[in-house]
Amino acid sequence: MSCGKFSKGGRLTPLPEPAMDSTVKSAVSARVRVLRTALVAALVLAWPIRAVVGEVSERYMLALNLTESLPERAFWIERVGAAGEARTPREVLDGLSYGDRIAFLVGEGAREHYRPETVFVKKVKGLPGQTVTVNEDRIVHIDGQPVAKAREQSRSGLPLQPIEGGVIPEGKVFVWTPHEDSYDSRYADIGLVDSARLIGTARFSF
Repeated sequence: MSCGKFSKGGRLTPLPEPAMDSTVKSAVSARVRVLRTALVAALVLAWPIRAVVGEVSERYMLALNLTESLPERAFWIERVGAAGEARTPREVLDGLSYGDRIAFLVGEGAREHYRPETVFVKKVKGLPGQTVTVNEDRIVHIDGQPVAKAREQSRSGLPLQPIEGGVIPEGKVFVWTPHEDSYDSRYADIGLVDSARLIGTARFSF
C-alpha cells in the first residue's frame, strides 16, 4: 500500500520517506545480514534455520555461529579424515598454528550445558609445550600472559570451574575466543581439545 497526496491535476504524489536514525539503520542492517546468512545456510542444507551444523559433502560441512563469541556467522569446515585428506586427525592437530579456527565436539564434560555431539568453532590459543596457569581471580594465563577470565557461573546459573593448570601435552591444544562469555578451554568442562574431538579446520568464513 502506498501513501501520498493528490496534486491539483489529480495525480498522486508520494510522500517522502521518514528519516531513519543512523543507529536504527545500523541495527536493522545487522539483523538483515544475520537473517540472510541463516536463510542461505538453511537453503543449502535443506534443514530448518535452527540447525547449527549440516553436512554438505563427505569432505566439507557448513557450521553456523549462533553466538557472539566470534564475529563471523558461518564457517566452511574441511573435515579431518575425509576423502582426499592424506593426513590423520592427529597430524592435522599437530600442524595447527596460533589463530587457526577449528571445529570440534564439545564433549562429555559439557553435558550440563550442551549435548556432547554439539560442534564448536574456536581459535587455537595454546600449543603443546606451553604452560597454563590460573590465579586466585580465575584469570587464565598461557606462559604468563593473561588470555581469559573464567566466570563463576553460566548465564543460566550453573557453576563453572576453570581449567586446571599445567603444561599442554602433545596432541592437545587450548582453544579460545576473545569474547568474555566464550565457553572454551578456559573452563574445565571444555578443557584441551585432542584429535579424538577434532572435526575439521575452518577454510572460509563469512
